Amino acid sequence: MLPSRQTHEPSLNERTGAALVEFSVLLPVVMTALLMSIEAANGIFLRQAATSAAYEGARVVTSIGGTKAAAETRVAEVLNARGITNYTLTINPNVTSTTPRGTEVTVRVRITEAGNRLPINILFSGGNFESRIRMIRL
Repeated sequence: MLPSRQTHEPSLNERTGAALVEFSVLLPVVMTALLMSIEAANGIFLRQAATSAAYEGARVVTSIGGTKAAAETRVAEVLNARGITNYTLTINPNVTSTTPRGTEVTVRVRITEAGNRLPINILFSGGNFESRIRMIRL
């Protein structure tokens, strides 16, 4: 005669303990993934803001009668609407109302990471987000 098999049914305390161990092991992994996702989304936001501002500045400066001052104002409007404060703007060449048609104009917007991000700064610490747009003056 074979001995009867006895199965051990885990008690509620044993199941709760196992769940607690699993939770404590996975919590740092999940939190790291969450923080990295937030950081990456913030970097994408700043890159897109730089591109949008550079495009708007180039559109204004290359339009008929557009000037460097008008482009600077438009870039500031775009970036201020997004809450971005630390940036540099370069427009080359210096465009005035008498700049001839067909002149290639380059607008560069560089957003510095400092002061424009959440205080996590894991992925892009100390980085800059830059966009250059070239257009022909109308």
